[in-house]
Amino acid sequence: MSNNKLLLKEYVQMEVLTEDKINEYKNNPDLPLVLIGVVQRADAKNQNNRIYRYETLKKEADRYIEEAVKKRVSVGCLDHTESPVVELEKVSHLMENLWWGGPEDKDLFGKVRILDTPAGNIARKIALSGIPLGISSRAVG
Repeated sequence: MSNNKLLLKEYVQMEVLTEDKINEYKNNPDLPLVLIGVVQRADAKNQNNRIYRYETLKKEADRYIEEAVKKRVSVGCLDHTESPVVELEKVSHLMENLWWGGPEDKDLFGKVRILDTPAGNIARKIALSGIPLGISSRAVG
């Protein structure tokens, strides 16, 4: 990464599991853990003090859906890294779907499947302990 670029990170909490849902997953250890939540918001200030216009975010989200989500290569890591490149040995989840909703359809929702990998198993245990997980978008800007 060149010196004039900054790794931008935006964290949003995913779905909080209810006690019933936690018990369902604990009683069925082979049941894939799937979380849903807002992954990005258009026309709203984010944690990096930036506002992404809906038109720009929609265009990029549509491109990402076609190039990564639909091809099942939209994977992420358990924790933040200093690089925008995903290292496969650290992969914990797969983004299965993205769609617009919320007020004025300006919230980008995501459906995330926790994978059966070492990092995914840590994420699963954290979530099933009642600790909310979040998702972070990363970009170089």
